[in-house]
Amino acid sequence: MIWTLSMLAAPAVILSVTEQLSWAARIANALFPVGVFGLWLACSRRVAATVLSTIPFMVLGAFQIVLLFLYGRSIIAVDMFLNVVTTNPTEVGELLGNLLSAILTVCLMYL
Repeated sequence: MIWTLSMLAAPAVILSVTEQLSWAARIANALFPVGVFGLWLACSRRVAATVLSTIPFMVLGAFQIVLLFLYGRSIIAVDMFLNVVTTNPTEVGELLGNLLSAILTVCLMYL
């Protein structure tokens, strides 16, 4: 359960490091997801089902980490999700070639 909680909080912690925020905002940004997801995991008797229900959040978090590597110092924009499904294969291949370090980091964290 600790691993799940740390993976769910990782995008917020990384965003806190990359943004220029006050220390209070950084701490709040890092601890808020830990509190919310921690309560969600603690309130369930069926921990495995609850962990499986967090998979969509983990996928979005991994996507956010890749975008932070790519664009840095910015949060995910809604149009980035649209760009993922509307680009052509050559642009995607070029983008993935440039993102090798980000993809390896996410794979090591989440697998």
